[in-house]
Amino acid sequence: MKTHAVVPFGYAVLVAICLMLLSSAYLRGGHPPGSGIVNLLVLMLTYPMSLYGAIVGWTARPEAIAIRTRPFYVMTGVCLCFAVAVTLGLVVRYILGKPI
Repeated sequence: MKTHAVVPFGYAVLVAICLMLLSSAYLRGGHPPGSGIVNLLVLMLTYPMSLYGAIVGWTARPEAIAIRTRPFYVMTGVCLCFAVAVTLGLVVRYILGKPI
């Protein structure tokens, strides 16, 4: 697996989190609310990247990492936290049927 993609994917996840917070703050009006549409688009684009970054970062051997290890593991944690949070939100919302 390509370990050099984990750090850019981690930064993309951090930018996506900022976009979701900004859309929730500034796009409240309309029907349907713009924040929901923007957040859904951001999730659809970022969730697969975060899953890939989390899986690659978790399963990479230390000698296979081509970059400095500290940013690699930090961005692996960012991807993992985002993937777990979104997965839990989707499970609660669509499988259990509870409002978030």
